[in-house]
Amino acid sequence: MTVETDMYTALTDDSTISGIISDRVYPAISPDNRTYPLIVYNVVSTVPIGSSGCTRARIQLDIYAGTYAVVKSIRDALQVLADATGNWTYVEGPDDYEDGEEVYRQVVDLIISNEV
Repeated sequence: MTVETDMYTALTDDSTISGIISDRVYPAISPDNRTYPLIVYNVVSTVPIGSSGCTRARIQLDIYAGTYAVVKSIRDALQVLADATGNWTYVEGPDDYEDGEEVYRQVVDLIISNEV
């Protein structure tokens, strides 16, 4: 499995996160018929770790929700999941509000390795 696949599975299997967003986790862009809350992720970089076939990836997650409180609850659940996952490092980014969509956004980076 890839780092990206492992991350997607962890997000959608986590009962707290999936209890809020269901399975609305999308690569690169969200669908045209958006239902909030949701997470859009982008693989920013992937770096091989030696010659072992393992990699370390930086993945940006954009959390979207109709209220600030819901964005923060997803962010908090994501931080708990990252802390419980030994190969994830959680890096919190800025808050944002998108006027045209009237939606709140929280940016989070995960540094994930599939080192064994």
